[in-house]
Amino acid sequence: MTRSDWKLRKMPKSQVTIRVSRRFSAREIDKIKLGFRPESMDDKWFIFYEQERLNIHRSWTGYCIYVVHFEKEGRDHVACEVHVNRNPKQYGVSDNSYDAQMAFWVIDFILLGHMDARMPDSA
Repeated sequence: MTRSDWKLRKMPKSQVTIRVSRRFSAREIDKIKLGFRPESMDDKWFIFYEQERLNIHRSWTGYCIYVVHFEKEGRDHVACEVHVNRNPKQYGVSDNSYDAQMAFWVIDFILLGHMDARMPDSA
C-alpha cells in the first residue's frame, strides 16, 4: 500500500502525541509494512507504511486518525509514539489511553491477523 492508493487527508494540526513503547519483531514489521486496503464498506481503515511511520486513515472519509512512529532497534522495530487526530470535526474521541490501545488493536487485528485481539472498550 502507498499513499497514492487511496484518497487521503493529512493529519490536521490539531493533534496529540502519545508516548508508547511496544516492540515488533522483524517478521511482524514485514507484515505491518504491507498495510491494508479495504475491500468492502465494512472495512473501516486504509493503512500504509512509509518512512518508519504507519499511517492509519478512515477508509470512508480519508481522515488520518493515527500515525504510529517506529524506531529500528537491531532487527526489531519499536513503536515509540502515536500521533492522534484531535480535530473534533474529523474524530470525536479525546481519550489518550483509548487511542493508544485502539492503534495497537488495528495493528494486531487487521495487520497481524491476531483474531483474539480484543478491541478496547469505547472511550
